[in-house]
Amino acid sequence: SRQTTLRLEAERESLVAAEEDATAKAELLRLDLERAESALAERTAALTAELTAAQQAARHSAAELEASRAMEAAASSEAREALATQEKAFASETKQRREAQAELENLKAALERSRLLERQARERAQEYQEQLGQSSFRAAAPRDENLDDLRSLL
Repeated sequence: SRQTTLRLEAERESLVAAEEDATAKAELLRLDLERAESALAERTAALTAELTAAQQAARHSAAELEASRAMEAAASSEAREALATQEKAFASETKQRREAQAELENLKAALERSRLLERQARERAQEYQEQLGQSSFRAAAPRDENLDDLRSLL
């Protein structure tokens, strides 16, 4: 029974030592858990701050994009209006050019008619000169200074 007592006492000491060892390990695990929870809380706070900053940046970028689109739409509208104005001006200039070309053609035709009439008048004058004879026509013909006046009338 002494032996049993010694053996029981040894087992009790072993159990006490195991309990103390388990308590120390549990304390270490608790401290590790507290450090992990603290690190997790810090990381969560940092990620939350990053998320908030990213959301603010996204809102700012969205606002800038919307402003850019509005400016682009205004510029596009102005460009369309300018193009319409230029097209109207081009159409007007084209019409004026056609009218000027038509007038030029009319003036060319009038010049040709005038030249034809002048040539016909010279031919008639030459015929008259031949019919009347050189001397009588010269006497009746106007002087050179009056000839320019007659040409301007033709």
